[in-house]
Amino acid sequence: MRNFFGLVSFLMLLFFLSGCGGGGSSGTVTSVDNTLKYSSDAKTITGFVKIGVDDIVDTNSLVRKIELSDFYIVAPGCEVASATFSPAILTFDSSSGSIQQLDIEVNFNSSCSDANIELHRTKTTYDTVQGNVQAPKSTTEFSLLPVSNSVISPALSYKMDISLDSSSIKIEDSVNLLIRIYKKENNATTIDDANVHNVTLTSEFPDMLKFNVNGTESTTTSYLDKAQNSLRIDSFTKAGIAIIKASATIFDGEKNVTIEQDFSYTIMSGSISSLSLVYVDTNYDNGLFFDHYIVHAVDKYGNPANKGEHIYAGVVNGLEFSSKDNVTPLNYDSGTIGKGDPATFSVNSTDSEFGNVVVQKDRVIVLASDDRHDSRYLGGWSVQSVDSDTRLTLDKKYDGASIGNLSFVIGSEDRADTCGNTLALADLDSQDNSYTIGENGTADLVLRYDPYLVGKDVYMYVNAYTIDGRVGTPLKKKLYGKGITSTDKTCTTVGNCSTTLSFTVNERGGEALKNVAVPIKYEGSCQPISGKTVKVAVLGCTGTIYTETNSTDADDPCSISWDGSIYYDSVAPTSTIYY
Repeated sequence: MRNFFGLVSFLMLLFFLSGCGGGGSSGTVTSVDNTLKYSSDAKTITGFVKIGVDDIVDTNSLVRKIELSDFYIVAPGCEVASATFSPAILTFDSSSGSIQQLDIEVNFNSSCSDANIELHRTKTTYDTVQGNVQAPKSTTEFSLLPVSNSVISPALSYKMDISLDSSSIKIEDSVNLLIRIYKKENNATTIDDANVHNVTLTSEFPDMLKFNVNGTESTTTSYLDKAQNSLRIDSFTKAGIAIIKASATIFDGEKNVTIEQDFSYTIMSGSISSLSLVYVDTNYDNGLFFDHYIVHAVDKYGNPANKGEHIYAGVVNGLEFSSKDNVTPLNYDSGTIGKGDPATFSVNSTDSEFGNVVVQKDRVIVLASDDRHDSRYLGGWSVQSVDSDTRLTLDKKYDGASIGNLSFVIGSEDRADTCGNTLALADLDSQDNSYTIGENGTADLVLRYDPYLVGKDVYMYVNAYTIDGRVGTPLKKKLYGKGITSTDKTCTTVGNCSTTLSFTVNERGGEALKNVAVPIKYEGSCQPISGKTVKVAVLGCTGTIYTETNSTDADDPCSISWDGSIYYDSVAPTSTIYY
């Protein structure tokens, strides 16, 4: 009979054991009492069995001793991980008594709810001969099996289910919990209401979930006489995993039994309300630089964005227009976002040439400033149409108040390479500029760019579109590049050693290189010479680096090289050299 005596018949079992003997009764073994029970996940059985033996004195008045030992569990269909029996040997004789207690703990590798469990042991019978000398008369292995009148523990036959009336629980939400208690052997049959003597539910994380009983919130709630019930539960501002602990007292027809279960629920974050774009590192591969970024997204309470949500990113490399705080061929005091569906963008200038904006290629990026930093208008906007030389229609809705004095740039992913008389490109590693939020509310983003762009500024953005509207964030980023290593200069003699290393200067339209970062590596016995500095010379689109070192050991050749980036710095004085 399956159902393990369903997590069950190992509880409150009546056992019997019969064996062979000679010259009289061999002693009958029976289960007198037990407290065996399962854990809630049916992976463990614990408790004790009290075992009684009769006929310790046989018909010939010889004192008989019976030992039960070598206990083990057999559970077809289940894997026994470990089993402990204490004591290892049960002894029955005229001094120890006819009833002994066997403590049992059995651990299964997985839930063992549907198996016929057998408790095996060896029975050895001794007869007293020649005074106190005892000798084994017979040894037999027996199974202790449940008999037909075994009492099945009803606590293992009942189960509680709690489901939701919605697909999920979000922050600041209110949903119904649907609770049902039924017999495990037949989950289609709900037990009688009158047999449910008490049901208690407790929220283990009251800062995340509480019960709403007639408008009053509480951590714990109880009811009775209902095998099915519906309870309202409210969530608050914290997302994550919440646990409800449930217990039910059920009358099985003879006595009350209790079941206990834990239920976990994921509280989903709200809509993305804030984004940030954080630089991580750079690598150089196959002629291109790769800047790695982390996008960090949270809801209005700071909860990490839900896994699976989508965000959208873009980059403006070559500028066509900008506000006055950005250097472009044409710049204006500021821009204005106009409320509407779709939104509009305009500048107040008679000199504007928005007619040169390329629809679906050029993007408007609204930058943050001290007094203009609402995520509803920050970030990137695609251009849907050019309405005039001073006004653009954008691609998305903006439902805030129209606002001016905005810092902005307009452009695309490419710009002119004045040294190579070609185009230099910066783009993202997603083909459609879409990224998916992963664990902890973050996503990885990679910006790829040509070496010419080292030292230049680009403008990036990340947007999210939610049921609450559009949000975005911008980032102005200087591209430094790193990972290019020069050819080494090797010094093989003791004394002064110098080298000149060449590099390409990335200029833009005649703008002079003001500073160069040169991380110099001295390896082997080379040491920098005190008072000597790295000298950088720039002419047109090429430059040289000159450095001196002192080699101290002819048997330990040293080398000089630079490793990292050559980048433009428009702020530091021309005399400052970084390495």
